[in-house]
Amino acid sequence: MKAIDDGNGGLYFLDAPGGTGKTFLMSVVLATVRARSNIAVAFASSGIAATLLEGCRTAHSALKLPLNLQTIEEPTCNITKNSTLAKVLSASKIIIWDECTMAHKRALEALNRTLKDLRNVSRCFGGAMILLSGDFRQTLPVIPRSTAADEINACLKSSNLWRYVKKLQLTTNMRVALLNDTSAEDFSEQLLTIGNGQVPVDESSGLISFPNNFCNFVSSKDELINNVFPDIISNHKNNEWLSE
Repeated sequence: MKAIDDGNGGLYFLDAPGGTGKTFLMSVVLATVRARSNIAVAFASSGIAATLLEGCRTAHSALKLPLNLQTIEEPTCNITKNSTLAKVLSASKIIIWDECTMAHKRALEALNRTLKDLRNVSRCFGGAMILLSGDFRQTLPVIPRSTAADEINACLKSSNLWRYVKKLQLTTNMRVALLNDTSAEDFSEQLLTIGNGQVPVDESSGLISFPNNFCNFVSSKDELINNVFPDIISNHKNNEWLSE
């Protein structure tokens, strides 16, 4: 909030595993900025994440990003200088990008070039305040017919913009802390152990073994459906049951 008030811009990354409250934090920041009659822009890399924040859209929709980012060396967003969207991006106090870890690094670079052009400022992102959020333990950008090296090369951390990032971290799992749910605590710790690469790898296959209590294994699709949606045949018209 101090960075927003100072108006000097900056590139921040909110590094937070699932359940630590980053959506809550971003919602509060957006509401605070908008309550002061300022403009706050929010977008997300995926459609599901875009539904979680007020006034949020997908990055491709909001920024008119090119669809062939893999093949263009220096992409820009398809936004004209006199458009309404250009005026909104130029006047915004903060631009939030949720689930940014799924985005191709060239999407961030395209935003950087576009904001420099729209704001007529040569500083990083044209002096705009950018807040990225996500978790690199989750899905990286999906590159068709690629190798692991291609995936890593397309990742935001491979971008020359990453050196400007100031990192903020959330570590306390709020779902566990607020609900006092021990099974959720075990599960979140297991996810972090896998995500941090601390699970032993089998040398012959290169695979890891899940902990015994990590999940329930099923042998068929029907058994999976019965476990996840017990009694769905008798309850499929019961809205209260479905919502739970």
